[in-house]
Amino acid sequence: MVRLGTVGDQRDVGRFRPFHKRLAGFFRSLSWRDLEPVEEGLAVAAVSTKPQYLLAPLLVLMSAGMSWAFFSAEQGTDRWGLFFGTVSIVLMAWSFVLGTRWQFMEWAFGGFDRLHVWHRWVGALALVFLLLHSNAENSVQNGEVPFGRSVEEFGVSLGELAQTVLIVFIVVSILRILPYRIWRFSHLGMVIPFIFSAFHVLTAERPFGDSLLAEGYLWAWSVIGLIAFVYRVLVVDSGFFDTPATIADVAVDPHSASVSLVAREGSSWSHVAPGQFVYLRLGGVFREAHPFSVTAFTDDPRVISLHIAQVGDWTTQVSSRFVPGAKVRVSRPHGHLRLGGEKKTVWIAGGSGITPFLQRPSFFEALDAPPTLVYFFRGKEKAIGLDYLTRLSDQGLIRLSRIDTTRERVDRAALLSEEITAGSHVAVCGPRALVSSVLRIARKNRASSASFELYDYRSPFGPNLNPLLRILLEGVLPRRIAAKLRFLVDNDTPKETQNSPSPMVSTAHIAQ
Repeated sequence: MVRLGTVGDQRDVGRFRPFHKRLAGFFRSLSWRDLEPVEEGLAVAAVSTKPQYLLAPLLVLMSAGMSWAFFSAEQGTDRWGLFFGTVSIVLMAWSFVLGTRWQFMEWAFGGFDRLHVWHRWVGALALVFLLLHSNAENSVQNGEVPFGRSVEEFGVSLGELAQTVLIVFIVVSILRILPYRIWRFSHLGMVIPFIFSAFHVLTAERPFGDSLLAEGYLWAWSVIGLIAFVYRVLVVDSGFFDTPATIADVAVDPHSASVSLVAREGSSWSHVAPGQFVYLRLGGVFREAHPFSVTAFTDDPRVISLHIAQVGDWTTQVSSRFVPGAKVRVSRPHGHLRLGGEKKTVWIAGGSGITPFLQRPSFFEALDAPPTLVYFFRGKEKAIGLDYLTRLSDQGLIRLSRIDTTRERVDRAALLSEEITAGSHVAVCGPRALVSSVLRIARKNRASSASFELYDYRSPFGPNLNPLLRILLEGVLPRRIAAKLRFLVDNDTPKETQNSPSPMVSTAHIAQ
């Protein structure tokens, strides 16, 4: 039986094609590039030019490796197996700590983007050590059982369950399987295998007797991990400590919107710098938060503007969600995108990545020299802020190069090589391929530094399976059931994270 799609946005391309053709089209769209770890590659490239960003990750590994000293080499004791289990707990705790978004952690790991890369891979490494531990003998000679055999056996059962649960959550986190709105809650489930594993480690037979140092080490990391998780949920995810604000004005066009916010009395945005982004949530605490670039400032420190590209499920409803007078909560500013101000500054933007560069005229007037802006977009009608940028160019505040990729074919590499010269500072925001290309050219042409903004809220690998889920939902289930289950699908991870805000921004000094 062939059924036509009935769920989803009317703008979905090909939604009225027969089910089997839509299914075949999805599989034809798969590519090996879906497995390319672009974000990791960019983070490694930055580390290679600023080795100090490796110090914090090395401290993470050292804090886990030091537990080796607690396990004796007594014959009959599986020192390696016990060590692997302890390292797994410590790395899981670190994964929670790296997910807290503490400002100090961003600084230590080299930026918001690298912090999330390490958060992801420290969690994956914890699973590796957990698997090594579960497949070891883990025997203990002349050990002590702190809470009795019955509690120890219960802890072993929880440890085995933790392994299964962690495997599922790690796979879901790294691969793009679940829709974002479901993944967001499932990711919180990571605390379950951590608690189970910590209980197992704290109650298991151990070879170090009543060593206070070893006991304190195990308890400390168990508590640290739990505190970090609670902090993330009650402070970061809740938005309880975010700045309350009111929407003052909304200007909407077919593809984007500019939203002005007024902070409550006694608060200000004076600490927000151009190029940074904030997380915005509509309504009260525990509402879903989305990142957006701060694009304009006024003389009133209580007023800022955000530019929102309507590219995702959430942002396409700006006109109905954002109304003057609506209450919102705004996080502290994130990101380290340096727009520059040097004698030779080159900005490169692709699509909605233009938003960090949409600053007020007073910002450009304060620069030492007008920056060069190369703006790639798909169709003039979708070019965010193009009229505004054209006015800035006419006033001599920027040198604007407009590239409509739907109307003209350009040699991007040649164009960028012409603009990025030795000693220049480069700031880029846009698709991963564009960022990668710009960084390669900046290094080749001996640019002095480069800042980039690139961040996927989930940073997953593999093909996006949301379209497949949507096809199956629309093509197999009855219309009523499919309509009720529409919340299970979305247009990829919240694409508004590509609004530049989401950013990940990092400044990498180019090696000469």
